[in-house]
Amino acid sequence: YEYHYTNQTTTYKIKNKTSEEKELYLDHPKTYGYKFIEKPIDPEETPNYWRFKITLKPKGAITFKLKEQREDYSSNFLRNWSRDDILKRVGFYVKQKFINEKLETQLKEIAALIQELNQKKRDISKLVEERNQMSDEQSRLRENISVLGEDTQSITLKERYVKKLNDQETRFEKISVETKKLTQEIDSLDKKIETKMNKLKT
Repeated sequence: YEYHYTNQTTTYKIKNKTSEEKELYLDHPKTYGYKFIEKPIDPEETPNYWRFKITLKPKGAITFKLKEQREDYSSNFLRNWSRDDILKRVGFYVKQKFINEKLETQLKEIAALIQELNQKKRDISKLVEERNQMSDEQSRLRENISVLGEDTQSITLKERYVKKLNDQETRFEKISVETKKLTQEIDSLDKKIETKMNKLKT
Protein backbone atom coordinates (compact mmCIF):
# COMPACT_ATOMS: atom_id res chain seq x y z
CA TYR A 1 0.00 0.00 0.00
CA GLU A 2 1.09 3.56 -0.73
CA TYR A 3 -0.01 6.12 1.83
CA HIS A 4 -0.44 9.85 1.32
CA TYR A 5 -2.13 12.67 3.17
CA THR A 6 -4.74 15.26 2.25
CA ASN A 7 -4.79 18.48 4.24
CA GLN A 8 -7.57 21.02 4.52
CA THR A 9 -7.34 24.39 6.22
CA THR A 10 -10.27 26.49 7.42
CA THR A 11 -9.81 30.07 8.57
CA TYR A 12 -12.45 31.98 10.55
CA LYS A 13 -12.14 35.75 10.91
CA ILE A 14 -14.16 36.96 13.88
CA LYS A 15 -14.68 40.52 15.10
CA ASN A 16 -16.35 41.81 18.27
CA LYS A 17 -17.99 45.12 17.39
CA THR A 18 -19.21 45.75 20.93
CA SER A 19 -17.45 47.38 23.86
CA GLU A 20 -17.94 44.31 26.01
CA GLU A 21 -16.08 41.02 26.26
CA LYS A 22 -18.00 38.29 24.51
CA GLU A 23 -17.98 34.52 24.57
CA LEU A 24 -18.57 32.85 21.25
CA TYR A 25 -19.29 29.23 20.47
CA LEU A 26 -17.86 28.32 17.08
CA ASP A 27 -19.27 25.10 15.62
CA HIS A 28 -16.90 23.62 13.05
CA PRO A 29 -18.47 20.82 10.93
CA LYS A 30 -16.97 17.36 11.26
CA THR A 31 -15.50 15.94 8.08
CA TYR A 32 -15.31 12.15 7.90
CA GLY A 33 -11.77 10.79 8.05
CA TYR A 34 -10.10 14.07 9.00
CA LYS A 35 -8.21 14.73 12.24
CA PHE A 36 -6.93 18.02 13.58
CA ILE A 37 -3.20 18.62 13.23
CA GLU A 38 -3.42 22.31 14.17
CA LYS A 39 -6.00 24.00 16.40
CA PRO A 40 -5.67 27.03 18.73
CA ILE A 41 -7.67 25.39 21.54
CA ASP A 42 -9.26 22.03 22.24
CA PRO A 43 -12.91 21.72 21.23
CA GLU A 44 -15.88 19.98 22.72
CA GLU A 45 -17.35 17.22 20.59
CA THR A 46 -20.97 17.10 19.48
CA PRO A 47 -22.50 14.52 17.10
CA ASN A 48 -21.94 16.67 14.00
CA TYR A 49 -19.60 19.48 15.05
CA TRP A 50 -16.44 20.42 16.89
CA ARG A 51 -17.44 23.22 19.26
CA PHE A 52 -14.82 25.82 20.16
CA LYS A 53 -15.43 28.24 23.02
CA ILE A 54 -13.77 31.55 22.17
CA THR A 55 -13.44 34.70 24.30
CA LEU A 56 -13.49 37.94 22.32
CA LYS A 57 -12.10 41.13 23.80
CA PRO A 58 -14.04 44.40 23.42
CA LYS A 59 -13.68 45.68 19.85
CA GLY A 60 -11.27 42.81 19.30
CA ALA A 61 -10.74 40.73 16.19
CA ILE A 62 -9.16 37.31 15.82
CA THR A 63 -8.21 34.90 13.08
CA PHE A 64 -9.08 31.35 14.09
CA LYS A 65 -7.27 28.81 11.93
CA LEU A 66 -7.93 25.07 11.87
CA LYS A 67 -5.86 22.55 9.95
CA GLU A 68 -7.07 18.98 9.41
CA GLN A 69 -5.53 15.95 7.76
CA ARG A 70 -6.82 12.73 6.23
CA GLU A 71 -4.74 9.64 5.54
CA ASP A 72 -5.42 8.02 2.18
CA TYR A 73 -3.87 4.98 0.57
CA SER A 74 -3.81 3.21 -2.74
CA SER A 75 -2.94 -0.41 -3.42
CA ASN A 76 -0.18 -0.84 -5.98
CA PHE A 77 0.52 -4.41 -7.07
CA LEU A 78 4.21 -4.55 -8.01
CA ARG A 79 3.73 -7.46 -10.39
CA ASN A 80 1.60 -5.26 -12.64
CA TRP A 81 4.43 -2.75 -13.03
CA SER A 82 7.37 -2.82 -15.39
CA ARG A 83 10.95 -2.55 -14.15
CA ASP A 84 11.10 1.09 -15.26
CA ASP A 85 7.84 1.89 -13.42
CA ILE A 86 9.20 0.41 -10.20
CA LEU A 87 12.58 2.15 -10.48
CA LYS A 88 10.87 5.46 -11.18
CA ARG A 89 8.68 5.07 -8.09
CA VAL A 90 11.65 3.92 -5.97
CA GLY A 91 13.60 6.98 -7.09
CA PHE A 92 10.73 9.18 -5.93
CA TYR A 93 10.54 7.38 -2.57
CA VAL A 94 14.29 7.78 -2.02
CA LYS A 95 14.19 11.46 -2.93
CA GLN A 96 11.34 12.04 -0.49
CA LYS A 97 13.12 9.89 2.13
CA PHE A 98 10.09 7.61 2.40
CA ILE A 99 12.23 4.45 2.33
CA ASN A 100 15.65 3.43 3.63
CA GLU A 101 18.56 1.92 1.66
CA LYS A 102 17.63 -1.65 2.61
CA LEU A 103 14.11 -1.31 1.22
CA GLU A 104 15.46 0.49 -1.86
CA THR A 105 17.76 -2.48 -2.56
CA GLN A 106 14.93 -4.99 -2.05
CA LEU A 107 12.63 -3.14 -4.45
CA LYS A 108 15.35 -2.89 -7.10
CA GLU A 109 15.98 -6.63 -6.83
CA ILE A 110 12.27 -7.29 -7.32
CA ALA A 111 12.22 -4.91 -10.30
CA ALA A 112 15.07 -6.85 -11.95
CA LEU A 113 13.30 -10.18 -11.39
CA ILE A 114 10.02 -8.82 -12.78
CA GLN A 115 11.84 -7.60 -15.89
CA GLU A 116 13.36 -11.07 -16.37
CA LEU A 117 9.97 -12.71 -15.76
CA ASN A 118 8.19 -10.47 -18.28
CA GLN A 119 10.86 -11.15 -20.91
CA LYS A 120 10.45 -14.91 -20.51
CA LYS A 121 6.68 -14.54 -20.81
CA ARG A 122 7.18 -12.61 -24.05
CA ASP A 123 9.52 -15.35 -25.29
CA ILE A 124 6.87 -18.02 -24.62
CA SER A 125 4.23 -15.94 -26.41
CA LYS A 126 6.48 -15.73 -29.49
CA LEU A 127 7.05 -19.48 -29.45
CA VAL A 128 3.32 -20.18 -29.14
CA GLU A 129 2.61 -17.80 -32.02
CA GLU A 130 5.26 -19.50 -34.15
CA ARG A 131 3.83 -22.93 -33.33
CA ASN A 132 0.30 -21.83 -34.25
CA GLN A 133 1.49 -20.38 -37.56
CA MET A 134 3.31 -23.62 -38.39
CA SER A 135 0.20 -25.65 -37.54
CA ASP A 136 -1.83 -23.58 -39.98
CA GLU A 137 0.86 -23.95 -42.63
CA GLN A 138 1.07 -27.70 -42.11
CA SER A 139 -2.65 -28.02 -42.75
CA ARG A 140 -2.23 -26.19 -46.05
CA LEU A 141 0.81 -28.29 -47.01
CA ARG A 142 -1.02 -31.57 -46.35
CA GLU A 143 -4.00 -30.36 -48.33
CA ASN A 144 -1.73 -29.42 -51.23
CA ILE A 145 0.00 -32.80 -51.12
CA SER A 146 -3.35 -34.61 -51.21
CA VAL A 147 -4.40 -32.97 -54.48
CA LEU A 148 -1.09 -33.36 -56.34
CA GLY A 149 -0.84 -35.90 -59.13
CA GLU A 150 1.92 -38.35 -60.07
CA ASP A 151 3.61 -36.31 -62.81
CA THR A 152 7.22 -35.21 -62.42
CA GLN A 153 6.38 -31.64 -61.37
CA SER A 154 3.86 -32.85 -58.79
CA ILE A 155 6.34 -35.36 -57.36
CA THR A 156 8.96 -32.62 -57.03
CA LEU A 157 6.45 -30.41 -55.21
CA LYS A 158 5.43 -33.29 -52.94
CA GLU A 159 9.06 -33.89 -51.99
CA ARG A 160 9.51 -30.19 -51.23
CA TYR A 161 6.34 -30.10 -49.12
CA VAL A 162 7.26 -33.28 -47.26
CA LYS A 163 10.72 -31.89 -46.48
CA LYS A 164 9.15 -28.72 -45.14
CA LEU A 165 6.75 -30.76 -43.00
CA ASN A 166 9.66 -32.76 -41.60
CA ASP A 167 11.63 -29.58 -40.86
CA GLN A 168 8.62 -28.14 -39.10
CA GLU A 169 8.18 -31.29 -37.01
CA THR A 170 11.78 -30.89 -35.87
CA ARG A 171 11.06 -27.27 -35.01
CA PHE A 172 7.90 -28.32 -33.15
CA GLU A 173 10.01 -30.56 -30.93
CA LYS A 174 12.48 -27.74 -30.23
CA ILE A 175 9.63 -25.34 -29.41
CA SER A 176 8.18 -27.89 -27.01
CA VAL A 177 11.53 -28.22 -25.21
CA GLU A 178 12.07 -24.44 -25.11
CA THR A 179 8.53 -23.81 -23.86
CA LYS A 180 8.89 -26.38 -21.09
CA LYS A 181 12.21 -24.85 -20.02
CA LEU A 182 10.78 -21.32 -20.03
CA THR A 183 7.73 -22.45 -18.05
CA GLN A 184 9.97 -23.92 -15.36
CA GLU A 185 12.06 -20.73 -15.27
CA ILE A 186 8.91 -18.60 -14.99
CA ASP A 187 7.64 -20.73 -12.09
CA SER A 188 11.00 -20.36 -10.35
CA LEU A 189 11.02 -16.58 -10.87
CA ASP A 190 7.44 -16.35 -9.61
CA LYS A 191 8.47 -18.05 -6.37
CA LYS A 192 11.54 -15.81 -5.98
CA ILE A 193 9.46 -12.67 -6.49
CA GLU A 194 6.80 -13.88 -4.06
CA THR A 195 9.46 -14.64 -1.42
CA LYS A 196 11.07 -11.22 -1.80
CA MET A 197 7.71 -9.45 -1.73
CA ASN A 198 6.78 -11.28 1.48
CA LYS A 199 10.04 -10.07 3.03
CA LEU A 200 8.92 -6.48 2.40
CA LYS A 201 6.10 -7.05 4.90
CA THR A 202 8.42 -8.17 7.71
